[in-house]
Amino acid sequence: KFELGIRQIEETAGSKGRLLELGCAIGQFLEISRDAGWTVRGIEFNGVGADHCRANGLDVTREPLSEETCAKENFDAVAMWEVLEHVIDPRRIVRASAHALRDGGALLIVVPNVDALAARIMRERCNMFRGTAHLTMFNATTLSRLLEEEGFEVTHTSTLISEISVMNNYLHYEDPYLGEASTMHTLFEAVNERFIHDNLLGYKLKVIGRKKA
Repeated sequence: KFELGIRQIEETAGSKGRLLELGCAIGQFLEISRDAGWTVRGIEFNGVGADHCRANGLDVTREPLSEETCAKENFDAVAMWEVLEHVIDPRRIVRASAHALRDGGALLIVVPNVDALAARIMRERCNMFRGTAHLTMFNATTLSRLLEEEGFEVTHTSTLISEISVMNNYLHYEDPYLGEASTMHTLFEAVNERFIHDNLLGYKLKVIGRKKA
């Protein structure tokens, strides 16, 4: 997924350059982006993750993102993989990202998809609704609208992860997230991964926007 993501970012931005990742964890996407020819920087609040990144030669800080600091930057791309759902004010983060980007720069966001087929079928049993870590939920319409309202042209929308096996488990009264159901041949014969992703019903939502001049 990361290799495809950086290719899509480059297509949107028009060239390689400087990339900032918010919530970079242990730096997997940053490493792939660096290997693809980008100059990378990351923000990671978790000390263990940030230390791991720096040990691998990555430029990673624990300082929070703000409009003031971002206004001094001029990145070609900003990426957030499963970060925006965890913040209290996602609009502020998107706005700060816009300040950090040059005109024409790319913003990639991946979040849980509240319209996912798994969420519709399993409801509260779906992982995205468990616990208290997910503060804001999005679908393709609401995330695209947020980007457009903050000065982006949405260039790409897709979903990742079908969760077909998870839904089969659930509908066979088995643990949704433990192995595969003993009978996998009945309930989802008419539904395949292509159908799910063609209809934006996958578990994760990916939206890419280009900053307008």
